[in-house]
Amino acid sequence: MDCQVSISSARSAASSSPVAPTDAVRTPPAVRAVLAVVGVVIFIAIAWWAVDDYRQRGLDANVWLLATAALIGTPLAVWLNGLELMVLSRATGQEPSMSQASAVSLMASCANVLPLPGSILVRTWFLARGPRGLKAAVSVQAIAGVTFVGVTAAVVGVLLVAASPWAAAGLIVFGTATCVVAAKVAGWRLVARLIRVEAAMAASEIGRYLVVLHALGLGARFDRAAPLVLANVLSTVVGVFPAGLGVREVLSGLLSYLSDLEAALAVTTSAADRMATTLVLGVMFALASVTGWRQRHLHDLGPVGAAS
Repeated sequence: MDCQVSISSARSAASSSPVAPTDAVRTPPAVRAVLAVVGVVIFIAIAWWAVDDYRQRGLDANVWLLATAALIGTPLAVWLNGLELMVLSRATGQEPSMSQASAVSLMASCANVLPLPGSILVRTWFLARGPRGLKAAVSVQAIAGVTFVGVTAAVVGVLLVAASPWAAAGLIVFGTATCVVAAKVAGWRLVARLIRVEAAMAASEIGRYLVVLHALGLGARFDRAAPLVLANVLSTVVGVFPAGLGVREVLSGLLSYLSDLEAALAVTTSAADRMATTLVLGVMFALASVTGWRQRHLHDLGPVGAAS
């Protein structure tokens, strides 16, 4: 899920001119550089500590299984993000093809690993091309972000019922209330469609983390995957580092108390997943560019920053 990378940036864009949506969500280069460097430093430091701890335990990762999780999970995530874009596009008065939405999703996912605003810039450019303009593009992305948080929180809560009953109850109540509020604001029809997509997205992340946990020899258990998925969502909501770099790993360690997975092992799992999926994402983008697939499907959309 990419739309919640920088909801604060999106809100600031709503008050800007719809003629240049890419300028409206841009942050100063110096700020982007600092955030990127800090994120990289945090990630390297905590990943180094976690992997060292992992090795001292005498554990050995199944690299092929880890690669399989990334090779299946990454394209699935891109496709589901494209499906979400289809729902949001219709809400802004557009009818793109699934191929176009998937191409934009791939671009947004790759931009998400760059300094702020990354994904939000690409998605805003795409959605703002509809007849309802920039304001609608920003609004539906905010609703999608809120719905994703709510759905994921509720799903994670269900998975943690046995391991952490009180935390599970809190997450379920919070998630349900969040979706209700989103529906009150945007209407039940849009939110109901989003809930189906976000639930599938949460399920795909849970499935990927289960395989990664198994690949690392840590046991493919739902209660262990749940805090990792929750950390992933919270890190993207924060939106101050590219792709939550470093933040997601720190949160994985902090939230590991919700299950019996130790902090260092949670960080190792999160870091391993990030490195594998980022590599696959890079290969996907390179192939889409070299073969011309991305260019063919985005040809009719015009240049980035074009007026709606």
